[in-house]
Amino acid sequence: GTDNDPQFNSGTRLDDENGRIRLSGYARIDLFDWNGDGFYDIVTGLRESEIRLYINASENSAPVVTNPSPAGFVIMSNYPNPFNNSTKLVYGGLLLGSSKLEIFNPFGQTVSTMDVSLGQLEIPLDLTDYPAGNYLVRLSNAGQYSTKMITLTK
Repeated sequence: GTDNDPQFNSGTRLDDENGRIRLSGYARIDLFDWNGDGFYDIVTGLRESEIRLYINASENSAPVVTNPSPAGFVIMSNYPNPFNNSTKLVYGGLLLGSSKLEIFNPFGQTVSTMDVSLGQLEIPLDLTDYPAGNYLVRLSNAGQYSTKMITLTK
């Protein structure tokens, strides 16, 4: 985007060759759904005591996490990552009652949903029937969410 039109498409590169977001002169960035359209937007501070908001103009975006997990539980890792067909998702913390794991493709569409058993600390994932690429996995429990990106290779 520009100063007069602060929008970006999800295909616009905001990162360098190592996948790190680089916004020169900017402070910490946050992703959230500013305008309530269901897609992530970017807000960041500048050194000059100014705040910038970039509205996502794309229809192909990852789902917005409306209630992120404070410290109750978190997806810690998956092994291996990247992986070929199957991986194990490891989380830490306390889950209360029933939990759900959702997998989203790069377009933000839900491709799989599964229930997670209480006391299950490793969640096996089999993505044999899915194309290679990055996926988001979201673990939800008692109104809280933890999300992690995983990479499937073929």
